[in-house]
Amino acid sequence: MVRGIRLGSPPRPPQTYHMQERYAQHKRKSRWCKRPPLRFVLIWAAFVFVLTVLYRVSHDTIRQPLSGYKIGWQAHDKISVRPDQKSTSQTQNGEASNGATAQEAWDSEALDASLDPSFPLDAYAPLLPNPAPITDITVESCSLLSLGPCLPRSSQLKEANLGRWVRVDRPLGADTAAQKGRGALGGGVFDKLFGNIESRYIFYRRSRRAGVRKVVDVKIVKANQPAPGTREQGWHKTKKDLGTPFFRMLGTGEQVHLWFQTVGGHKGDDEEDDSPMASPGQHHNRPGHTIDDMFKEIDDEFKHMIAGDGKGKTEVIEIIGREKSKELGKVAREKLPRQSTQQDAITEIDLVYGQNEAFPGFTIVGQISPAKPSMSMVSVSLAVRRRPQPDPSSPIAPTFHQDGKFKIMQIADLHFSTSPEPCRGTDTTPCNAKTMTDLMGQWLDEEKPDLVVFSGDQLNGQGTSWDERSVLATYLRPVIDRKILWTSIMGNHDSQTGLLTRRELQLLLSHMPYSLARAGPANLHNGTGAGNYYIHLRAPTPDATHLFSLYFLDSGVNAPVTGMGSLLPWSFFGISASKGYDWVRKDQIQWLLDQSRKVVKHIVPYKPDSGKDLGRIWAKRRQDQDSSRLVTTRRSDIRRDDKTWDAHSAEGSGGRKPPALLWVHIPLPEFFSPVDKNELGQDMIIGQPQGETSGIRGAQKEGGLYDALQGQGAENDVVGVLSGHMHENADCRRIKGIWMCFNGGSSLLGYGSTKMERRVRIIELEQWGEQINTWHRYERTRGRLDEATLWEMFPAKGKH
Repeated sequence: MVRGIRLGSPPRPPQTYHMQERYAQHKRKSRWCKRPPLRFVLIWAAFVFVLTVLYRVSHDTIRQPLSGYKIGWQAHDKISVRPDQKSTSQTQNGEASNGATAQEAWDSEALDASLDPSFPLDAYAPLLPNPAPITDITVESCSLLSLGPCLPRSSQLKEANLGRWVRVDRPLGADTAAQKGRGALGGGVFDKLFGNIESRYIFYRRSRRAGVRKVVDVKIVKANQPAPGTREQGWHKTKKDLGTPFFRMLGTGEQVHLWFQTVGGHKGDDEEDDSPMASPGQHHNRPGHTIDDMFKEIDDEFKHMIAGDGKGKTEVIEIIGREKSKELGKVAREKLPRQSTQQDAITEIDLVYGQNEAFPGFTIVGQISPAKPSMSMVSVSLAVRRRPQPDPSSPIAPTFHQDGKFKIMQIADLHFSTSPEPCRGTDTTPCNAKTMTDLMGQWLDEEKPDLVVFSGDQLNGQGTSWDERSVLATYLRPVIDRKILWTSIMGNHDSQTGLLTRRELQLLLSHMPYSLARAGPANLHNGTGAGNYYIHLRAPTPDATHLFSLYFLDSGVNAPVTGMGSLLPWSFFGISASKGYDWVRKDQIQWLLDQSRKVVKHIVPYKPDSGKDLGRIWAKRRQDQDSSRLVTTRRSDIRRDDKTWDAHSAEGSGGRKPPALLWVHIPLPEFFSPVDKNELGQDMIIGQPQGETSGIRGAQKEGGLYDALQGQGAENDVVGVLSGHMHENADCRRIKGIWMCFNGGSSLLGYGSTKMERRVRIIELEQWGEQINTWHRYERTRGRLDEATLWEMFPAKGKH
């Protein structure tokens, strides 16, 4: 019997080639089912990796050193993180270690007494009026693939003298800045992956120490242009150019370098930082001869000369500068400024994207990169600030004029963008952002308002206003240049695109010159609202009576997503899952009613105090009922008809609350309710017929505010509600006793129609706020249009 063959079983017939192949495939399938699908796992891992990279790129995770978050170090006058003196050690040859040298450099010169020690030196805060001069500038690449912090090299000595490196947190590449600002609304996969892998930034140092060098000038120089000056004149060139990796990869654009000029300081300030902790002795010619040794020689020579001829300190410095000793003369010249200049030192650096204005106080000094329309890229410009100017003090409560008038201009729906955008619905040519700011200037010059109200959608959103600061400076320039008080609320587009939240944007607006805007309580609108506040208008007389109120409420963006839409709350290509617009929430309504209840009644009709019957005037601090801030007010006892009464009391039958106007961006649903009729049976409507076809679908999705105002009865102080949002509606209509007014589109950059001119609404308060008149100023048609008396506290008999 043959081994390996069972008895009684016939031998297996030879298999054909096709049967063998089929058997092999069967075995491979069996192995695939028994072990993990390796290809599937690899594909899935690659997909997760790509998503992770996209997430990191869109959330700007370039790391900063932890030391940059410390409080102190030339930043505060009461907090210090100076090196511990106990840790200072001496080497065997008597030379101090690096730590000791930095400590000595710290204590070698006193802080400049003219500089405010409360401003931070190691944080980028361009809106703070920090007067500390910039001492050094460089350009550095920041990469997401880098394991270390994004920070240029430095040394302890340099940090002690010149300051720590601070990043100007605005990318030099417009493509990187746009991608960050657009977020989910813009930028393809290629842009998100490669546009942010490496970004270039400007870094600078600043110091408030006396005697250190200061940057007094900066220039942008192309490769084919001559240098602005020599090293002896204090000019320095950054090692790296200002070009972005995107342009270098495509081989486009010229090489551009940043040059800066310094005055003052010491020789060691000019040396390069070759290592992260360069030894102080390496900055000088003689080995082992430190700055302190050379300064000691100068001090000894000072004492010798002063003892010899009694010359003053200034004269002694001049003598040392003329010393025949080459070495001592060289050291003395290094300690003195290189050249005398009257230029103020540069205190801040900023970037401006697109053809926009520099922020107030800054000046554009040159263009870093030009616009490339074919690649949808805007230009990038460098702006600097020298001596910061204090913001003009804006009154907490503006006052009426002596004739009892106060004029307000409402500007609605400007829709400005960082990137150049075409005008819409107009035949005006040429037409761009400058055309619009010129038109705003024309309106302001014609009316000369006391207050301008920007009623929302100042920014276009929709992926085009990706850098808010560049846009704010542009549309606010006409108002700020004319020194006109202004305020604003948010629209549904303002926070749609950009790096700032609604509250951050409103806080930024509140710190602009001549601004009366405020962010308001942070908990309103379910914790997401910004711009819920009020302004009280007072009498210009010593009694400072509160005569009129202006309320502002945030109407939000889009209605919250509910139902199946809540499973996909994000947006695809900028298309939101939400349907309808947001609304004023219950907590905002309650806050408004609470503020209204706090308003003190006054005698009406109001008659200003002449000052002749003033009794004892008090000048005391009191918590103003109109504001959360402390203000100094004057209050008087006034005698009329042998009766003493208080200007802030509600004595007499004529006492009532000051009337008020309320602004929201998105109109209330009641804007489309049936209109009141006058005694002749006519609809109480002022202005052109409404042109919007969406009707109530363009209003807030839910009501509640109007009913709350009506529920106050005789205590209701709001006589009119004003809004924007719907560009082709510009009428006023009275609905159950309250006037509802659209503004109409003000901007050529927002949607509109050639049949309807762009416009602003004027609200003029007369008779100390007891009468409200309104009219429009149009884009082309001159004069007052749609003029009417909107409301009167004491209408003439038969007039309604």
